[in-house]
Amino acid sequence: MTATELLSQIKQVLAYQEAVYGAWILRTSTIDFPEDAQPDIAASLPIQEAYIHLSSIERETSWKRIEGLIPATHALSRIKDIAGWYQYITEHEIAGIASQVVHPVSVMVLEDEITPDHAAADALLWKMLAAIQLNPKEVYRTVLRKSRLDQTTDKLMLCKEIGLFQPDVLMCMGSLTGRMMSGQKQAPVAALYGKWFDFMGIRVRVIHSTAQLMTDPALKRLAWEDLKTIRQFLDVQNTT
Repeated sequence: MTATELLSQIKQVLAYQEAVYGAWILRTSTIDFPEDAQPDIAASLPIQEAYIHLSSIERETSWKRIEGLIPATHALSRIKDIAGWYQYITEHEIAGIASQVVHPVSVMVLEDEITPDHAAADALLWKMLAAIQLNPKEVYRTVLRKSRLDQTTDKLMLCKEIGLFQPDVLMCMGSLTGRMMSGQKQAPVAALYGKWFDFMGIRVRVIHSTAQLMTDPALKRLAWEDLKTIRQFLDVQNTT
């Protein structure tokens, strides 16, 4: 292969990536939440009625746009329901997909990959979710690195999951998933936390991963503030 041919192929790949994924748009919330000095995870979470939220029509449009990211020729485009998705992930030996399959969900938890200390991390995550009154039926867990296929297919799988499970909030665990879903690929790690981002009309919140929280318990306080903010947003969604 000549250098010219290689360059041509690279350009084709870049053009394809742009066509499939589009531009990453950063939007931050205009509502500031008051500082809460209470670290108690059992504290009540008041509803913030002033919070900006998306109407059902706007959310439906967002999901259709996400579904539209998948080329018509790709195998994922043929999946139309949860049963079809579950069969697909079983056939392709996708690791890290939670066993519970529900539709739709309040929160989609996006992790980089399964942590080596899986049992402890798993227990901590569900404890965190329970603290903001989320039960397993309201949550769908998945990972960024899904299959033994290629990275592009992994990203398309994620788009399909978002379209199928229609989450109100994407909760990204850690900086890798946070950078991908927020579009802040070059941002300092600290800039990812404590704010809302937007992925095609769906709210994105980045919190510290369970592995980080187990390594540095001091980060739990910051994670708890983000969890309370997610709960406040969901409360408003539930009243509309």
